[in-house]
Formats: sequence, C-alpha cells, structure tokens
Amino acid sequence: MRDTVNKSLKEVFRRSQALTGRYVILYSDGDSATVIPDAFAHKSVYYHTDARLVTTSLKLLFDSVDVEQRTNSEAVAFMNSAQFTNNESAFIGDKTLFRDLRCVLPNHILDMDAMEPSRRPLFSPDTQQSPMEFIADSISGAMESFNDKFHLLTPITAGWDSRTILACSKDIVRDVTWYTFSNWSSGEHPT
Repeated sequence: MRDTVNKSLKEVFRRSQALTGRYVILYSDGDSATVIPDAFAHKSVYYHTDARLVTTSLKLLFDSVDVEQRTNSEAVAFMNSAQFTNNESAFIGDKTLFRDLRCVLPNHILDMDAMEPSRRPLFSPDTQQSPMEFIADSISGAMESFNDKFHLLTPITAGWDSRTILACSKDIVRDVTWYTFSNWSSGEHPT
C-alpha cells in the first residue's frame, strides 16, 4: 500500500479492495478528503452531522470535544425493545444512541467535505481468469489454507453458499468434518 500514497482516489479504492482486517484510510488530494473504512467496517467510523468531526471512538470524541450529546430517542427505544433483544442486537443501520452522530455503514465511504456517506466503488480483479474462476480459486485457496492450520468443522445446508463452499473444497473434502443441523432434542447429530 506504501506505493499507493501518491495515487488517485480511484487507485486507492482499487488497491485497498484487496486488504483485509480492521483499518481506516484517510485520503486527501488537497481539494477533498475521503474516509475509507475496511469493507466490513470492522473499525467503526463515526461522524457528526452538524460539526466537521470524524472519529473511530465515541468516547474519545466526547472526552476531547465539547459537542452536545442529544439522545436519539428512536434508537434508544428500539434498543430497549424485545425485537432488538430477540434478534441478538438487531442492526440499527447508520444510527447511534446520539441524534447528531452517524456510523459509516459497511461497504461505504465518507466524503468529509460534504459529510455524506456513499457506496464504496468495487473493481474487477486484475486477472486473466473470469470473475467466477477467480472467486472459486479464492474460496478454494482460503479453505485449503484453513485446512492446513486447523481441523475444520463446517456446517452445510442445501443453500447456494454451502454448495459453493463444498464445490470449492473438492480437494480437501475428506479432511473437513461437514455437518448439518438437525433436531438437537433427539441427541443425534448427523455428519
């Protein structure tokens, strides 16, 4: 990524698409600034809708900047509801407990000039393979890598995701313990 520093925003997007983990990239070309969190937003990015403030820590924001902490009553009510609890902390979108603070969603970026989020652009990989072959090879490689380090215990259903993972694991299929969900009360667990 080091050689990307002097590249265009588009090139930073293209190159950062291959990165994994928790990160936030701040890109500025002198005229505009953009905040680019990892695609899954493992590292949360918060922004104040009225002030030009961006942070990855609400505590740090409130401890260091004098901003009004107006509670978002709708978000608080939802988080106190049975639906939120029953759905194991259901997703509340870009909202936070505070009315003027928002969170950048996964697969989004933040234009710091307009303080507006937008979808992160995606680029086709630089490869001679078709996109389907590239994805299949990537999944196969990941499964083989996991298999080299761990004994895999992998759930499988009749869905497309499971079928894809199973097909991409054809070279290690006998090394993996595949299982399905059944009626646990019977004491049986088919593999």
